[in-house]
Amino acid sequence: MNNSLGFPDYKELFQGCAAYIEEEKRDAMYKLARQLVNDANWNPEKLAEGIGVLLLTWNAAFYTKYGSFDFDKLENFIEQRMDDLKNYNKRTILSYEPNDDKIVGNIFTELLEVTKSVKKVGRTPVGTAKALHLFSPEFFSIWDNAIAKKFKVHWGQKTQEKSPECYIKLQHLTKRAVENVLRSYENETGVSQEIAIQHLCKKWHPKIAMAIYDVKPPISKSLVKMVDEYNYVKYSMNVDISKYRDVVLKVISHEEK
Repeated sequence: MNNSLGFPDYKELFQGCAAYIEEEKRDAMYKLARQLVNDANWNPEKLAEGIGVLLLTWNAAFYTKYGSFDFDKLENFIEQRMDDLKNYNKRTILSYEPNDDKIVGNIFTELLEVTKSVKKVGRTPVGTAKALHLFSPEFFSIWDNAIAKKFKVHWGQKTQEKSPECYIKLQHLTKRAVENVLRSYENETGVSQEIAIQHLCKKWHPKIAMAIYDVKPPISKSLVKMVDEYNYVKYSMNVDISKYRDVVLKVISHEEK
């Protein structure tokens, strides 16, 4: 890693992913929510249910304290933003450009309002990003308080008004992080970017997951999600990911033989 913001190369990324697989027990709910969203086939009611599974588990502390969000409002949001959400579902973070900023900011603002708690009108920028990510796992980034603070895109303590513009900054940072990961793999292997993405997401990540749990993952993770896992274990959980270095190198070197 040789950049000021701490973007990982692909081996460091996989160390973080290995740590996440072993340390984060709630990942099962992410896999379930992804499956529910995939099976919903853009039905607003079913999509809302899938997103609700993730928010009410991953964001349990917030919604337990302030009360759940309104599922009907989430369904209405999905219906109104269907075309935009479908468009972003076809894209990856690598295609993100400054001309996406306005519409992404607007969508984030609307979803921030939709996912607020019913009882005390609390809003959750963290939950909003998680919900957005489920609509397009390869395009929309995830954060929490610790990650936002690390990359200086936190929205502040008392208000969430700045969170949309902060999220836009996160999108640009995530794109740079993914580019750094891919560049490190391309430079080492000589493959194209398209092949690098296939290798990292479809080949190496499942093999590393199997090295930890000896079970093939039911879904493939996007590079956006892998970057979030790296950030989460390193900056939110403060895990020393270097202890997973040997696991990662063993998997990669074994395949190379």
